[in-house]
Amino acid sequence: MRVASARARWFGVTLAVLLLDQLSKSAIRAALAPGESHPLLWDLVSLTFTENQGASFGILQGAGLPISIVSIVALGVFAYVTLFSDVSEKGLLFAIALAAGGIAGNLIDRLAQGAVTDFIDIGFWPVFNVADSAIVVGVAIIVAYLLRSSSRDD
Repeated sequence: MRVASARARWFGVTLAVLLLDQLSKSAIRAALAPGESHPLLWDLVSLTFTENQGASFGILQGAGLPISIVSIVALGVFAYVTLFSDVSEKGLLFAIALAAGGIAGNLIDRLAQGAVTDFIDIGFWPVFNVADSAIVVGVAIIVAYLLRSSSRDD
């Protein structure tokens, strides 16, 4: 039963990230025109509606199909690891769920809109979204887990 509850939590986190991402992007598309920006938090953060047809940080512009294929493969790998492997570490499952929710959110944008909606603008960094944040945090935790695991094996 423990494994089933871990899987249910994984699905819940993935779904929560996906919903938060899609709802926030929908709100931005409804409230702002592309390129429009509204400052928040003493001009430290702005809501800036941009559309990204590439990958993170605007690289690989126009490579929507290859990026979509890689996203689908990554989601498959994450689903396999979570559902069929013996991975039981809660932190790693949480990280996979974060990354999967973010990947799914951006994939939906690519398939439905032809571009990913970005809107969180902190000035010195490329504009990003909730999905991007979840992917970065999730992958960072996964990398830390893998590095820690490999150092234990030595």
